[in-house]
Amino acid sequence: MEESNRVLLLQIQEEVVFLEKQISVCEDKELIESLASRLSAIKKRGVDIAKRSAIAGAAAAALAGGGAAKAADFSGNVNVSRGAVPAQATSQSVKGAVSRAIANPGQAQSASSEKGRMKTTVSGGINVSGRIGGGGDKKEKKEKEQKEKEQQQQSNRKYRSKADVLKARAERQAELRKKNTFTTKYRYAVPTGTGGRFNTSQASGPNKVSSFKPVGKNKTGGTNYQRTKIVGDPTGSGSTGRTVSSKKYDRLFGSGGKYAPKGDGSTTYVPDNVGKKYNPN
Repeated sequence: MEESNRVLLLQIQEEVVFLEKQISVCEDKELIESLASRLSAIKKRGVDIAKRSAIAGAAAAALAGGGAAKAADFSGNVNVSRGAVPAQATSQSVKGAVSRAIANPGQAQSASSEKGRMKTTVSGGINVSGRIGGGGDKKEKKEKEQKEKEQQQQSNRKYRSKADVLKARAERQAELRKKNTFTTKYRYAVPTGTGGRFNTSQASGPNKVSSFKPVGKNKTGGTNYQRTKIVGDPTGSGSTGRTVSSKKYDRLFGSGGKYAPKGDGSTTYVPDNVGKKYNPN
């Protein structure tokens, strides 16, 4: 709300309190009606100012002594009546009655004190449709900022380069290797035969690689991890389904080995009991 409108509403509030005080002590019926008419006009002016300021519930909040709030639509009415009873209304009691009447539309509220001979009754209220309450703008702004932040984070993750991913992976591996050790043990799938047309000594098919498994502790307090890599596919065609260590492979299929290719195009068959039977687990 603009500062000028806020000042006007505060002035209207003070005038409302003043008129209510005058009504509470006045005994002339015609004067009471005149003051009540003036009071209604002042309240209407406050409502109009609040509408122009696009502040929800500004009329209700200002007339009740509260702060401004945002509104969609509102209307108000205040009815004042007096009667000859053994009581007297004070400005404080009238102000309290007006506040209670606004908070409880349609319920009559007494503004009389325990002293005096007059009683003033205030009824009616201000009806507001739409959302009332301060701080809504701040909450919406905070939610918007949070949403934009999450979208930016998602965008950053989406457009991270492959190089960044590989770098992060290398950093994690380097951290793991500060204390832990990782080694790879090689074995070879035993071929069904060697030599022949392609003069080969290896079983065909893709290599098999197991996951790293802990095999003990080291001197630095870390863990030794080991995996097994099998060259060739022990379960594929051209393999006996068995494997041998790298040293035994060299002895059997290396230069001068028992099953090494002779280089003359002939095929040397390998018995199916050579090596250790392959276990996929």
